Amino acid sequence: MGMAFAFAWTPCIGPVLGAVTALAATRSTLAGAWCCCWPIRSASGPFAVTGLAFGRLTTLYARARRGLWIVHIVGG
Repeated sequence: MGMAFAFAWTPCIGPVLGAVTALAATRSTLAGAWCCCWPIRSASGPFAVTGLAFGRLTTLYARARRGLWIVHIVGG
């Protein structure tokens, strides 16, 4: 699951990471470190919530899987 999430996240995080790195390069050391840490801290929230609610989410996914054939037909 983590590999699939990382693969899907790559196009989204690339431009943001490039912009943050460019911004950090133009600042002082402390401000640059703050700029680099901010996206990491803000992105860790959804990961923490997903980790804490993983048991409930798997139950929800198991119920949603029953209707997945409809998504395959419509999306296919």
